[in-house]
Amino acid sequence: MKKKICIIFISLCLFLIGIWFFWPRPMGRLLTGEGTMTITESSIKDGKAVMRHVEMNKADPAFAELREILSGYTYHPNLRTILSEEMIGRTYGDSLTITLGDTVFSVENSGYVQIDGRKYHIGYWGKEQSEELYNQIYEILESLVSTE
Repeated sequence: MKKKICIIFISLCLFLIGIWFFWPRPMGRLLTGEGTMTITESSIKDGKAVMRHVEMNKADPAFAELREILSGYTYHPNLRTILSEEMIGRTYGDSLTITLGDTVFSVENSGYVQIDGRKYHIGYWGKEQSEELYNQIYEILESLVSTE
């Protein structure tokens, strides 16, 4: 009887962990903070480090456009969310960091998004969704930089 209860308990725990890992979280809710939003690009182009940023408030049309783009994406935890970066290796590459209030998230063109210091996976398989999201946010950044 104890063995049966133990198996049921372990199965329930594994089921709940699986739900936690695969339950999609909407990215649109990340833009609910107050204050000015900043988008920062960090990349290497032609062997040179590029870093630029733009600021906008909630009244800016680009803010609404960004919120609409993010509402079409979800993220979910993975082992990188639980383990520290030092234990599993760091992902290097181009990134766009968005800061609004207390929320900081960084979109990489590698399949991951970093939210408040933790890495999450965008979508479920492959990195196409993160590349698409990165490119859409990059277009917004480019349009804002070119109008300044």
